[in-house]
Amino acid sequence: MDKFPNSEEFGPIFSKTREKKQWLSTLSVTSVCSKNFSSLISKENEVDLEKIWFQQDAATAHTARVSIAFLQTIFPGRVISRHGDVPWPPRSPNSTPSDFFLWGYLKLKVYVDKPRNIQELKESIRREIVEISDDMVKKVMGNFRDRLEQCIAEEGRHLN
Repeated sequence: MDKFPNSEEFGPIFSKTREKKQWLSTLSVTSVCSKNFSSLISKENEVDLEKIWFQQDAATAHTARVSIAFLQTIFPGRVISRHGDVPWPPRSPNSTPSDFFLWGYLKLKVYVDKPRNIQELKESIRREIVEISDDMVKKVMGNFRDRLEQCIAEEGRHLN
């Protein structure tokens, strides 16, 4: 299988918040990952995990040793994160397609319908992710390669 599973099969992963604070404990991160990756890992699924890299930001709950160790059992040698196999590039929006494309794209698409509550917002996000075409993903990844080459040429400085 050459493409990532359809959003209906896997992701996005939404996490609950407590007391309206945006935080997750280390155990809940591991639990969320375990629950959501089980379908990805199942034998019925045609995903070749050897071709998938896992990338996340450097939030403390994400980068606790137990969280990283868990991720490394699923993606050995392919975890991009603080304390991961490949260091996560902090404050580097040109080196992550989710930063330079996905979040802005979703904001533009999701808020057109003006979701009235969290459930509608989540449904809209899921719907828009499913609608991202293979052609769009190819264009984003081509742009990603160009951005990485520019980052190297600029020795890591911000791009214009």
